[in-house]
Amino acid sequence: MSKEPDLDFGKFGKVYLFNKPEPEIMTKAKEVLNLNSTKLAEEGHTNGFKFIANIVPTLTYEVKDYLLKYADLEEKEREELKNQPINSILPLNYIAEFAKGDKKLAVLRADVDNLGLIFSDGLRRYTISRIATLSRMLDLFFTGYISILINKVSDDYAKRELGNTNLKAKQKLIYTVYAGGDDLFLIGPYNLILDFVVELRKKFYKYTANNTDFGISGGIPIVGSKVSLEYMAKISEEMESISKSAIFATKNKQNYLKDAITIFEKSFKYSSEIKGYSTYNQRIFGDEELSKLYKKPQDDNYVNFETILSISNKIAEYMEEKKMSRALAYRLLSLHRVYVSEDGKIDPIIYPKIFYQIGRNVKNESVRNLLVEWLLRKGYSYGEDSLSKENVIRNLDVILSIALMKTRGGKKDD
Repeated sequence: MSKEPDLDFGKFGKVYLFNKPEPEIMTKAKEVLNLNSTKLAEEGHTNGFKFIANIVPTLTYEVKDYLLKYADLEEKEREELKNQPINSILPLNYIAEFAKGDKKLAVLRADVDNLGLIFSDGLRRYTISRIATLSRMLDLFFTGYISILINKVSDDYAKRELGNTNLKAKQKLIYTVYAGGDDLFLIGPYNLILDFVVELRKKFYKYTANNTDFGISGGIPIVGSKVSLEYMAKISEEMESISKSAIFATKNKQNYLKDAITIFEKSFKYSSEIKGYSTYNQRIFGDEELSKLYKKPQDDNYVNFETILSISNKIAEYMEEKKMSRALAYRLLSLHRVYVSEDGKIDPIIYPKIFYQIGRNVKNESVRNLLVEWLLRKGYSYGEDSLSKENVIRNLDVILSIALMKTRGGKKDD
């Protein structure tokens, strides 16, 4: 063949990549696969197709215009951007510029829980075809559907947060390091990743026919744009392992393991839309001896991250509208550090101190009443979900940290 192979595996074969039918290659190839589309397969040019999650943000004219107009770039970054070719891969420092407030990135690393157990015990009839089908369908979600979800979430984010509808769905804002099989590793603007992970879990719940035996545990560190990929991989793996060992208790003392997301070294469930008690939890906590192996939480710590994001967004909105000061948020964070222990025990002295700070520093009566209700009286409600006032206070560090990042003036610390 006149064309050199793009990948050469010696005696194991060669791989050729092409954008349009190449008769010389196709007539001699043992297998011709169309990537990320079934169109050519339908037209008879190939004998199959394969999905690969290979999404990367690229520099389009719209992105370049947006960055040059709105981003707080150093002179060197600005010159590099002007000279960078259109359609080239967008470096991480420019991806961070799409974050709201603090120009940070978030790394999402996650995989399906208990997959070995699902394959060994989850099939009523244990056959090769059933194992292959389960494996293929999981891979399809993480290689095929994940790209659709990134497109949709990126487009919605551009319209909602950036106020720029010129950044169309074709412009992705999440970098896929890898996704396939049962796991993924993504990088993107921190607040986009926080929204994305909740949407990912809800879509996977629907994809598995609302089967809670299929959980996803992951970790999200928030980092500067100049941090090495090696460090991102290391710290996200550490946070993922925290999620894998997370244990939650509800008000009625029902316990849950895994299926969690960890951020700022705290683990949360995902959304109130995900309902049910998995077979894995039934096995562990239904067996008295197995149950003794786990240290169960003393208090209700079953908190959905979607609800944490909701209250954080509300507080960020009040800060942006000057109805609540960032200084108050820092004072509340200081109170949390002093009066809430690492295991979630709340010193009651925090309540009058919070009441005093809110009463003294919030002039808007409506916002003042809401903050008192959320932190000192009824707690916070979001859709079908609710946070007790105790769980609002226990998680003030995460709630306020996110709100402060969203209202920060574009700081680019590493």
